[in-house]
Formats: sequence, C-alpha cells, structure tokens
Amino acid sequence: MYLLRTRSLNISRLLTYYAWSKAWTRAMWLGIPVQQNPNDLITLQQLLFETKPDFVVETGTSLGGSAVFYASIFELLMHGQVISVDIDHSSAKRTLADHPLSKRIRLLTCDSSSPEASRRVKQIVGDHPKLHVFLDSDHHKNHVLAELRNFRDLVPVGHYIVVFDTNLEDSAEWKCDSPATAVEEFLHESNDFEVDRSWEKFEVTLCRGGFLKRVR
Repeated sequence: MYLLRTRSLNISRLLTYYAWSKAWTRAMWLGIPVQQNPNDLITLQQLLFETKPDFVVETGTSLGGSAVFYASIFELLMHGQVISVDIDHSSAKRTLADHPLSKRIRLLTCDSSSPEASRRVKQIVGDHPKLHVFLDSDHHKNHVLAELRNFRDLVPVGHYIVVFDTNLEDSAEWKCDSPATAVEEFLHESNDFEVDRSWEKFEVTLCRGGFLKRVR
C-alpha cells in the first residue's frame, strides 16, 4: 500500500512538473503543434483503432494539430471524420488550408458549451452514429460540465467521452474548478457513464479519470 501511495504521489508530482514546464506545447504531429501529452496520443490512436468510430467530435481546435492527428488515424483506417468545435477557427483555417487531411476535418464554429453545438453536431452525424467526444477547450468546471451534458446523448454504448486536463485539480488555482470536478459532478447525476481506467495504462496521462465509457 505504501508503494502504491508513493507511486501515485510521484506521478502526480511528475504531471505537475510536466504542466509547469509546458513540455506539452512542444509536441508536434506532422509538423503542426498538437499540444498533447504523447502518451495520450498513443492511447487515443489505439482507442480509434479498436473501436473504429464514424466520427470524433473534439472541442478546442487551437491550431488544428489534434484534428490532423485524429484525421491521420482515420486516413490509415480509411474511415472516419473529425468534427472540431471552437469559437474561433482563424488559426486552424490557416493550418488546414490545402492540407491533404482537411477532407476528413469539419470545423464547427460555435460555443461547445451551448445547446447549439450538440444540435449542429447531431445534424451532421445523423441517427445512431458511432462516435467519441474529446473535450479539450475551456477547462473551467462549469464549461466542461455543460459540454458533458450537451454531448452525452450523442455517445452510444461502448464509446467514450474523454475529458482532458483533469490533472489541473492538483493545482491550487484550479482546485474545485477543474475538469476533474466537472467529471465528478457529471457521474453523480448520470449512471450511463463509468470511468474506464484501462486507458490509463501509461500512468502519465493528462486524462486521469477522464476516460468516460458509456455503459447503458
């Protein structure tokens, strides 16, 4: 038990240092800043390979690196589309202009915490799609909780909502106002989703407790 507590503490300290060092800003995918933990990228490609969804809905587009990452996996699988939701796509549009993978990416400009976002996504994906939702935009609790409530009904059984940057809960300035707090409240009000720890196999993840599998 002591060793388990020590390991958990050491991983927490490593993640705190990782966030403080901004090492995640140096991650690139096909020459584009992807702004993710490489461990999580490997995990997500395995998730996409094993489940082969029709769509990934991501919130928080930034420069478009993560959208290109998901699209490149879909290109290899020869199936799948990315719907990337953000309030400002000016930078991503420059990145994706004439990009060979842009055919697999659709930019949806709106507030991902608003009912409009889920309504417009529903119009695109139609009935009974196989999809995952990856939440990586505004990380404050109320915004993430609104996203979780917005998109929950679009995710079929066996698929996931993945909440990024839950590790912010370890920071004093984010305590009780982080994605992790939103996840906790969401799970209290919904028994349709459960945390799936099997996707934390690399341990150093920015999605700790954030792989939410729809089970019913």
